[in-house]
Amino acid sequence: MAQMTYHAQHGFPKLVTFGVLIAMMTSTPAIQAETMTSSPTLLISYDMLCAWFPARNLAREGADAATIKHTLNAIIDAHADAEIDVFVQGVFARFETQRHDFTTAQGRADLEQNGVIRLIEAGDDLVEIMRDRCEERGMTFLAGIRMNDRHRANPFLEKMFEAHPEWRLMGSGINYKYDGAREAVLAFIAEFLDRYDVAGIEFDYLRWGHVFDPAEAEGHAPLLTDFTRRARDLLDAAATKRGRKRLMLGVRVPQTLEECRDLGMDLGAWIKEGLVDYVSPTDFFYTDFNTRIEDYAALTQDTACRLYPTIHPVIASGNQATLLPEAGYRAAAKNFDAFGAHGISSYNYQYNWAQMYGGYKFGPKEMWPKALQFMGQLGDPAAINGKSRRYFFHPLWTGGAPTGATKNDRIVLPRGGTPSGTMRMRLAEDPTDPHLAATLEFKAVGMVEGDRLEVSINGNTVGGDKIERHFDADGQSENEGRKLRPYFGYRMPVPMAHFVHGDNTLEVRLATSAGEEPVDVQEVEVEFKK
Repeated sequence: MAQMTYHAQHGFPKLVTFGVLIAMMTSTPAIQAETMTSSPTLLISYDMLCAWFPARNLAREGADAATIKHTLNAIIDAHADAEIDVFVQGVFARFETQRHDFTTAQGRADLEQNGVIRLIEAGDDLVEIMRDRCEERGMTFLAGIRMNDRHRANPFLEKMFEAHPEWRLMGSGINYKYDGAREAVLAFIAEFLDRYDVAGIEFDYLRWGHVFDPAEAEGHAPLLTDFTRRARDLLDAAATKRGRKRLMLGVRVPQTLEECRDLGMDLGAWIKEGLVDYVSPTDFFYTDFNTRIEDYAALTQDTACRLYPTIHPVIASGNQATLLPEAGYRAAAKNFDAFGAHGISSYNYQYNWAQMYGGYKFGPKEMWPKALQFMGQLGDPAAINGKSRRYFFHPLWTGGAPTGATKNDRIVLPRGGTPSGTMRMRLAEDPTDPHLAATLEFKAVGMVEGDRLEVSINGNTVGGDKIERHFDADGQSENEGRKLRPYFGYRMPVPMAHFVHGDNTLEVRLATSAGEEPVDVQEVEVEFKK
């Protein structure tokens, strides 16, 4: 098996270079899950369709099976070249899959125009092609299962709900409260593992999080633990059949333990019993730089379970125009590493080049495959520490998040007196580093010319006469970010000595009030440069 090397400081375990891996593969089988459980650094997770945008485009233009297969291999190669360690390809959502011959699920009709039928008719299989190429290039291939995706219903689900109307949950979801509903998902897992030799599976609970009625979820946690236990039994049986020591089970769960509890996920039990091999805490759609990684690290400490928190390309709700920049990836990784992560996962990464497929307002097609390097650098501490890092503290959800949690970080200053407000900013930076310079930026909506703000970090006043303030009379359009009314943009240097490594307190005070409406301070960002 491929040997692993480890970074000496502020880095994640990293595989040896792919040049070495390829040389070793001439005499060594593909990396097994049991060698990866303690070492994968970078994990990228896709739904059933989005990993293979380039191949789908060619298929829709009439490409034959050989061309589609060649392009699929090139897609996997691009991830290997970026030194991604684990590749998760979605195989199940809404009881739909990529083939038409599962007894426990239905094939997606629209996959016919995406080239899957051409592959099948040529004797090829999408999952097998991607798995085989991952193994050839030294990556671990996992099958992704969306545990309760509710994008839409379909005939298979409607027939299920007709027979069992009590199973329906929140539109087109299923209620795991019922034994039969859980059995239906387990039946697919069993059939999939019987058909495909994979290194493991990932349970994606963030599509859409709820597997129970919210009012009953916490009380039903033992049911989900038993479900996870039975899934582990299926994986162990498949490992024995395939001659593997163990198959991976990863879980993609909400970013706070409170959300996990409220949704009926007893993560502590899953980890303590050894049911899961990695945990990827994540918001539904965005990167939260304030995620309390240490809460999950406390659960995984002294266990074999690894912790891979998640970075999303999209910054915040309502922002369809901008994506997390490269410096944002470095900052998020630094925060996650500092509080106990073993690596980084990503989700919806295709938004970096979504315009390749059309219908999205995010990244231009020219970002494929260049944007993969944003992730690839995160296994190298020199790449993280040697370049700028930008931390984002935006209101992730101006309404409630899909899990029901409130994630709307901002400072609202009412009129009257000298109101002030605070915001937590997690910054895993060294305040004693003489080579670093920091800049704070934010936007203030509802201000007038005569208003004056005082800004402090950890009780230290910042800015002074070096504050740059400009007024944007047009506000922020949807082509620039999240839509905002006219605002004042602030920018100021911050002495490194004002920071602490970890959680910092930003305080903004309305020192002079000349307007009438509250001042809404939001879209806070801090950049560190050498």
